[in-house]
Amino acid sequence: MIVVGIYYFNGEMHFWQGLLIIGFSFIPAWLSYHFIENPMRNWSAIKADARKAVAFGVILMTVSATAGILLFLSPNRSQAAPPQFSLTPYDPTAVNKESEKEAAKNLFGAEALTVDPDAGEVVDRVDNFYPTTAKAKRDYPSNYAAGCHQEVNETSPESCVYGDKNSDFSVALVGDSHAGHWLPALEPIAEAQGWRLEVYTKSQCPLISTAIKLGETFYAECYEWNEKLLAKLTGPSAPNHVIVSSQRYASANPLIDSVATGTVSEGYEMAWNSLKDAGVSISVLLDTPRPQIDIPECVASNRDNLSECSVHRSVALGTEAHPQQKTAAQNIDVPVLDLSNWICPEEYCSAVIGNVLVYRDSHHLTATYARSLSSALWNELVASNGEPFK
Repeated sequence: MIVVGIYYFNGEMHFWQGLLIIGFSFIPAWLSYHFIENPMRNWSAIKADARKAVAFGVILMTVSATAGILLFLSPNRSQAAPPQFSLTPYDPTAVNKESEKEAAKNLFGAEALTVDPDAGEVVDRVDNFYPTTAKAKRDYPSNYAAGCHQEVNETSPESCVYGDKNSDFSVALVGDSHAGHWLPALEPIAEAQGWRLEVYTKSQCPLISTAIKLGETFYAECYEWNEKLLAKLTGPSAPNHVIVSSQRYASANPLIDSVATGTVSEGYEMAWNSLKDAGVSISVLLDTPRPQIDIPECVASNRDNLSECSVHRSVALGTEAHPQQKTAAQNIDVPVLDLSNWICPEEYCSAVIGNVLVYRDSHHLTATYARSLSSALWNELVASNGEPFK
């Protein structure tokens, strides 16, 4: 019963479901003990002959193992497979209105929005989606497994490199984990366009040249990391283009002569101007909407009422970093990329779009959903920067 329950719920059982299954398991246990186990144990045909008893036991184990293998290999398992994405934008003009929803069934995540604008509407149930709520919290960008997303206490910038490592055209993705969760969208672009893609990310640390807080204190490790990183990004091996993104931060004033202070927007301007002065072009990727509730946990608790996990767009966009990023970008004439409408296209932000779970927690995209944003991100890069992205 417990194994069947885990299979039925895709490994996503809640405490009360587990208790219910354990309770019900006593019924078949009692029945099997009295009507199968005891009669078999006392069956005279095998009780008197040890060889028959062993042979019969082997047959039963073989039948059980075969049934388990067939169940595992069954094509009708309810768990959705990882979706396949295409970097080529879908052509909505080739699809008439009547076939929009049918066409969207063959697209996943944000790609479904290209043919069916209603794919982002909140619904109460989605039978199959990926990743499952059990897997969502591990659906990270690849730089985590590679060990190059840096933690709070680290001060020496390290990068992972993707795409064509020998390319003459290099792009750097820089910032905190909110920059990092765009990596799955950028990886296929780098492969398709022949970029060298360098990724520098550090927990709770944007690319900034003024002091910021970690909690209530000066984040010294971030300040040192940025000094070293900017030296790299403006030095002999500087990339051609830098994409920055981050969540919202608060400025700090540590009263240290060697530490620059100012507003967060001023800190961004200083850092980005350093890049511009070195001939490095920049794109500012605005922060993503924040649902502010743990989406996988909410979905797991509300499989038949997913509207409970939707958040009004004004709330999701109310605490992000847009004002800080936009102010700095406007002041120094840096292009801004905003993909909010591909993440929350309706009045309420849906937890699942195109059969893909959007968030892995309360504010980070799942790597799967981020991957589905590749086409949209590429179009934004080209529209905002032109060459060399054409």
